[in-house]
This record gives sequence, structure tokens and C-alpha cells, in this order.
Amino acid sequence: MEVTAREFEEEVLKCQRPALVDFWGSWCIPCKQMEPVLEKLSESELDLEVFSVNINRNPGLRMRYRIAGVPTFILFRDGVERGRVVGAQTPEQLVEFVRGHLDGAE
Repeated sequence: MEVTAREFEEEVLKCQRPALVDFWGSWCIPCKQMEPVLEKLSESELDLEVFSVNINRNPGLRMRYRIAGVPTFILFRDGVERGRVVGAQTPEQLVEFVRGHLDGAE
């Protein structure tokens, strides 16, 4: 689900479930390659919401979260950043990233 700066707080930061946000650019080939991976992740057994933010259309969010390269994935829980990873990921790497940053979190 794509979110804008206007929707970000309500949809992501106030999300009742952990939220993985994909910060991407329309010109970024690795970002486009991540689309099926993220779709598969959103349908997985993980208790997770998946969102995307186009940094070209939302420069304020790009600056707020100091996005230097895309794709950048940030995992939020209870409105707090729990972890981030930069660059294209395999489905297994992304699942491991999410699980690694949620295990033991309250």
C-alpha cells in the first residue's frame, strides 16, 4: 500500500501491527525488482503491514528519515523505527530482517 506524507503518521506510525516501509524511487530498477518480493511478504504468515513511500513525491519523508539510497526498508513498531536495511533484498533476507528486529520486542 502506497502512503503519502499526509497519511504516514496515521497509517504507519499508528499501525497496530509492525509496519515495513519501502522507500523507493520510480527511476530505481532494484526498487521495481522488489515489488513482487514485497507483495509476497505482505501475503506471508508474518504479522506485518507493508507500505511504500515514493521519495520523489514525498521529499519531506525522505529527509525526515534520512533516506540516502533506495530501496531503503524501515521497520516500525509502535511508531518507533526498529531497524533498517538499504538495497535490494531476497525474500529470505527480508523475512530474516523483519524477524530479527521483532524477536524479543515488546
